[in-house]
Amino acid sequence: MVTQDELEQLVLNAFYDHAQKGDQKLYVSEVFDLLNGQFGRQRVELAVRALANRELLDGSYSMNRPSSYSISQAGYRLVEQTYLERLTATEAAQAASDPLLLLDQQLAPASSRMVSFGDNQDDYEQAISSVSDAEEVLRASNSLDPIIRDETLASLSAWKSLISAGKRFAVGAFNYLVWDRLKAVMEGGIEDTYRFVIAGILMALGSLIVGLL
Repeated sequence: MVTQDELEQLVLNAFYDHAQKGDQKLYVSEVFDLLNGQFGRQRVELAVRALANRELLDGSYSMNRPSSYSISQAGYRLVEQTYLERLTATEAAQAASDPLLLLDQQLAPASSRMVSFGDNQDDYEQAISSVSDAEEVLRASNSLDPIIRDETLASLSAWKSLISAGKRFAVGAFNYLVWDRLKAVMEGGIEDTYRFVIAGILMALGSLIVGLL
């Protein structure tokens, strides 16, 4: 069952979508058709009038013909705000169920940050060990595209050299040389068993780098 409040939102969305195609005002009968006749004409008319009373629709009233309506500036803003809120909620739910996505969302905006292992030898050794484990998996795979494998191995080696030289690096370098490369490997046809191993390595490395931020 669709409540009247929900119907009003559907009607407002229909006006918003219609406005993308032109600025022609709509009669209630046309709004009824836009909703594919799913709701009674009286309910649709009540929803249109309620939206007009809330100044979310602009109405044109005439003594000789039915009133027509178009979405107002306030209506535009409400639809877009509602869309953004739903999008944010969806992304948050996805991140909660996908730890790699959550790490991705933390790493991407920190690309320009410089971080350092400092005196934390354990973290440094864990990073080197995890990357070495990833290299072994790449070499063991029989299904991974050789070009992807060789490019990824070169990138991983470059990052190990980078951190062994100074232990201080830009998060963007990690994203480019390690994070994005290993994600591409997961999507590049590697065997499922190895894909799960790579995912675990990414979790360990991503958590480690986020911990340095």
